Amino acid sequence: MRILLFGKKFDHYYDTVFCDIVAELLKNGADISIFESFEADIKHLLPAEKSLKTVSSGADINADIILSFGGDGTLLDTVPLVGDSGIPVMGINTGHLGFLSATSAEDALDTIDEITRGRFSIQKRAMIRLESPDNVFGNINYGLNEIAVQRRDTGSLITITVSVDDTQLATYRGDGLIVATATGSTAYSLSAGGPIVTPETNSFIITPIAAHNLTLRPVVIPDDSIVSIHVESRQNAFAISLDSRITNIDAPQKLVIRRNDFDFNMAVPENSHFFDTIRKKLLWGEDVRTR
Repeated sequence: MRILLFGKKFDHYYDTVFCDIVAELLKNGADISIFESFEADIKHLLPAEKSLKTVSSGADINADIILSFGGDGTLLDTVPLVGDSGIPVMGINTGHLGFLSATSAEDALDTIDEITRGRFSIQKRAMIRLESPDNVFGNINYGLNEIAVQRRDTGSLITITVSVDDTQLATYRGDGLIVATATGSTAYSLSAGGPIVTPETNSFIITPIAAHNLTLRPVVIPDDSIVSIHVESRQNAFAISLDSRITNIDAPQKLVIRRNDFDFNMAVPENSHFFDTIRKKLLWGEDVRTR
């Protein structure tokens, strides 16, 4: 089993867990490589007796699975690296909530033996793609969570007119708008008041950010829809983000959003379920007074 370790520097609390995970992988005969920038952050934790191969770009990846150590943002950073290769990614949470992480760092050691034997499930997660005249994100114009249009650092609202499959939906005036995938429903969209949608429902969620008209509510549509957005701003510019990447763009502007041509392969332990994740992360059904 060829395994690539990817991540960012984490809290010292996880040092022992990380060392135990690497030791168990080596014990089980895994062929381990590590992303170059990650190695620089945690080099002191790597086994001195075993030199790991380093990888510096997505084109150099030769792995059966990627283990991402960090939070959701770290896992999102693997999306442009794997591209359309289909290499599955399993998140090991050393961050905060970690909706995208399949396992906590404390529980990860229990799944290592299963991973090295290929005993894990792969969930195909639909991604979202942005088409803009300026091609602002270049060839990596796709993401796993969401596309968000927002006003810049100014008090002026922006105006966003949205059409779905050439039929006008609404005109939003406020701080911005989020178009999220089902996977992204537990990210920025959720913080802005959007619904939680199970990953396999093949949906987009259109969620306004602080809309001036309080009757405008989040809308769920099929993700085979084509969403057209026309943005206007008094400041003649606005911000647009694609997962963790963000840039400024001139207004007025017309953007087209659709489902990406290929999916993201999320690796999860066998028999895991999305409901288990949100129940644990959001403490559903638990008496918080006892925590």
